Amino acid sequence: MPKIIKPREMWFEWPEDPFGGRILVRHLKAGDTAGIHSQCMSAVNSYDAELNTVEVTQRHDLAKERQLTCQAAVVDWENFMGEDGKPMKCDKAGKQAFAMEDGFFSQLQAFRGQLSDLVDKEEEEAIKNLSALPSGSPA
Repeated sequence: MPKIIKPREMWFEWPEDPFGGRILVRHLKAGDTAGIHSQCMSAVNSYDAELNTVEVTQRHDLAKERQLTCQAAVVDWENFMGEDGKPMKCDKAGKQAFAMEDGFFSQLQAFRGQLSDLVDKEEEEAIKNLSALPSGSPA
């Protein structure tokens, strides 16, 4: 029977953070990341009148990809501070602000990689367990 599986989420401690920051990260499936990537691509056409040709150039908006990745992957956080030293809410504006911080985004990507590795191992184990069941046995 087909089943929708809730996306895997995991809390991570922010490394060497004096405020004890933590972040809840959602695992993005291949379709999620492909959708984000496609939203960040655009084609620009340029016409050369002398040669009577059109050149199509693909443009990748990295800033938009960072923004969309943060919106999709960051579920919640605790003890994240703004420039004024006050706690920031984990909302669209907060995620947009942090998305453009290099240190934040690179650490988010590292957490996403760790979570992806964990999800891969869990899926491998689930497949192994399913293949160990006798034929016709309900799972």
